[in-house]
Amino acid sequence: MAVKTVQIGVDQVEVGMFVSSLDRPWVDTPFPLQGFFVINYEDINELRLYCQEVYIDVDLGKCPDNYQAELLVPVTVSEMKKAVIKDESGKPRKIPKVAPLRISRGVYHTKIPVKKEILKAEKLHHRLAEAYGDFMHKIREGIHATIQEPSEAIDQLVDSVTRNPDAMIWLARVRKWDNYSYHHSIRATIWATIFGRHAGLNRDGMRALALGTMLCEVGMSRVPAEILQKTEAHTPEEEALIKQHVQHSIDIVSEMDGISPFARAIVATHHERLDGSGYPKGIGGDDIPYLGKIAGIAYAYDELRHPRQTDRGISPAETMNKLYQLRDVAYQAELVDEFIQAIGIYPAGSLVELSTHEIGIIIEQNATMKLSPKVMVMLDANKQPMKRMKMLDIAKKKRFRKKDGVTIAACLPPSSYRISLDKIHDILFKHNWAW
Repeated sequence: MAVKTVQIGVDQVEVGMFVSSLDRPWVDTPFPLQGFFVINYEDINELRLYCQEVYIDVDLGKCPDNYQAELLVPVTVSEMKKAVIKDESGKPRKIPKVAPLRISRGVYHTKIPVKKEILKAEKLHHRLAEAYGDFMHKIREGIHATIQEPSEAIDQLVDSVTRNPDAMIWLARVRKWDNYSYHHSIRATIWATIFGRHAGLNRDGMRALALGTMLCEVGMSRVPAEILQKTEAHTPEEEALIKQHVQHSIDIVSEMDGISPFARAIVATHHERLDGSGYPKGIGGDDIPYLGKIAGIAYAYDELRHPRQTDRGISPAETMNKLYQLRDVAYQAELVDEFIQAIGIYPAGSLVELSTHEIGIIIEQNATMKLSPKVMVMLDANKQPMKRMKMLDIAKKKRFRKKDGVTIAACLPPSSYRISLDKIHDILFKHNWAW
């Protein structure tokens, strides 16, 4: 769809304009990825902190007074993105043509608070881990395995994510297992299912997405364990063996009943990439099915957050920045943007520093204001444990107390200040802490 835009300096921005694009990545700013209306002078002052120039959509908002209508250039959104995406040499990068994503907003609503959903979600999380672990053990040992038990757990996962996605996001951050492959697959399944909810997939679509994503790595059971457990860099020969897991997964899944063609396609294509640089077939663009694209970015996100060969993960915000750099290269730009919106730059379980210099953990996101979540504050401004933790709803702070409004200043690496998510989880949910 063509829109009329103009590029102006931030000092020319006025109340009533619609900002559709920035001169820097959205994820480096506190602004919503889909653009926003400038509703007051505070918005303009905040823009000045991050940008020098912006794009204004004059079809949606006010047009600058010093621009004439005939001088405005109609462009498509994809053309605008192409204009700012360049390769390492600074030359414009060729972007594969792809159809717009099928996104249906507002299909699901969070009706149950995370405090209530977490108890059901925790039992489900254990069941999912046990079902998948038993399934993988049978495959590795050559014992006949059926999809029934994992499939039933997937149905419950879809139900839980539909009710409140933050419960599963929290558990994916807190719960750890010794086997990386199992943990990696289940976390990726959670991320993919949450995206499916965000995209408005129906129940059958979400189920196929979740089941297919969970089965993507079953072929790792046929890769030598000593290669997967290796802590130093893999050799080219070892990398080749690891890549064979996709074909192994296809072979395993093809022998099972009860798996839809959509789930099978996910298994076959989750390592393909937009620009054709993936494997096993090197296909790109829309040759990769929609659900396969989602599973691919879910696994990539989790690999960035939890690298296989190191315990040093990075913050969710830094992970999203890395994904953003791969827009229109490995992943469809719109898919990256929507994935960031679905998971959030500050998902539940993220450790953050506030503008007050206090330290806290994100407990629950705000569905309409992802940058203004609920935070459990644990350390004071001097980074000392508080006598009593306090719950802070940043969205309400912004709305009702603008003069002393609190914002998130930084997203911190896991385990900063020796804070244990497991201990916080027990305090908040197992010991029924009042909040």
